[in-house]
Amino acid sequence: MRNGRGTRVEGQGPAETASGPDGNGPANSGSGVGAGKCSARWPLLALVIYWGGLFVATHVPAPSLGRMPQGSDKAMHLAAFAGLGFLSMWWRHARGGVLRREVWLVLAVCALYAAIDELLQIPIASRRGDILDWLADIAGAALGVAAYGAVSRAFGRTSTV
Repeated sequence: MRNGRGTRVEGQGPAETASGPDGNGPANSGSGVGAGKCSARWPLLALVIYWGGLFVATHVPAPSLGRMPQGSDKAMHLAAFAGLGFLSMWWRHARGGVLRREVWLVLAVCALYAAIDELLQIPIASRRGDILDWLADIAGAALGVAAYGAVSRAFGRTSTV
């Protein structure tokens, strides 16, 4: 085995000589945040795209959809934030987070974003901020977090949600 300068190094296996991008520690130890960085790129990309689409969808004037069934607005909030909660948990778990701890962080961030989202809708024509929408958003985020826990257990990933 050779080190970074081309000098032969005896008695060290590949896992002991290979170093990560920062030069410290193994390049791929198989555990913790370092191991999850590469695999966390796809969940992060999915989360960023979804969250960006959600922001745009909730901040443009609502098209006239005619008469919608009562409660369908809350169902849309529930579904939208279920997706946000699910993708947030996927990303946090891929980064090596302990799911039990991540649940509260994800729910807090989703609740805060939902509140900001509702407040930012107030000045937009055909939109209004609504506490019931905010509650539906939080319920949706909780549903998404629970769904992630169920899916991760079904596919054998370590989950304690």
